[in-house]
Amino acid sequence: MLFFKDEILHCLNLETLRVLPADESTAWNALGKQKQTTIAAYQNRPPLPGNFRWLLDIAPRINRYIAPSDLSGVWQTNEWLHLTFADPDNAYRSSIGAVELKLGDVVLATSDSSKFLRLRDGTATVFFFGLRDRPSTTLRTSMPSPPDPALTEALSGKTVCAFICEPTVNPLNGKTVGPNRERIRALVRIAKWKDNEAEAWITEEYMPVREGDVIADLHTWNNHRIQPIPGTGTKDWFSVINRLDRKATPPISDVQPLDRKFSVNV
Repeated sequence: MLFFKDEILHCLNLETLRVLPADESTAWNALGKQKQTTIAAYQNRPPLPGNFRWLLDIAPRINRYIAPSDLSGVWQTNEWLHLTFADPDNAYRSSIGAVELKLGDVVLATSDSSKFLRLRDGTATVFFFGLRDRPSTTLRTSMPSPPDPALTEALSGKTVCAFICEPTVNPLNGKTVGPNRERIRALVRIAKWKDNEAEAWITEEYMPVREGDVIADLHTWNNHRIQPIPGTGTKDWFSVINRLDRKATPPISDVQPLDRKFSVNV
């Protein structure tokens, strides 16, 4: 793996984790002048590259949240930076839970996004990535009520959101009694909402969503904070996901990013 430090090209051996200036590296010197010139031209590329399918990004992952009893107060969220794979053409990204990041980390990636390196406190950790099947991204759910007229603009802009959580199950009867807000699987955005039925798509995936998970806590985002939605009842409302759309169509592409998203250089 090659990277620039203090404008000098260095080489990291992913087997020995030794870092040397490129001109001291046997592998680099064996490439030949023409290939060395081509590789060196990548000096000004972004530190986190991508390919035709995915772009590497650093973004906040919501680990847990607390919804106030009347939904109108301040929502408390616990978020941490993680590596994500973002779809360059659609409103979808997948957070890699194993790759958490903090300010001060040094990060590097191969040009095809298949390997990612995190340098922290003198320790180098290398993550290797492979391919997976496209996940289910759309679902249909029953809503607590028809949409409030005040939501017309938000629904048009597709900024109405909800969380998908693991279910909280009553051990006495095995029934789902609500969301487990300590175990968030995804953040979804509402694509359509008519009467008491809605269609949503996963815009941020933290863990694979499964049938039997719970969608709950409708909201929007403003200034990177959760905003309550009028007319959606209390926080006791939830809906169990009975069916995920398994078709391979991508998430909706003609929408703006949520107000909560940001990227950080670390």
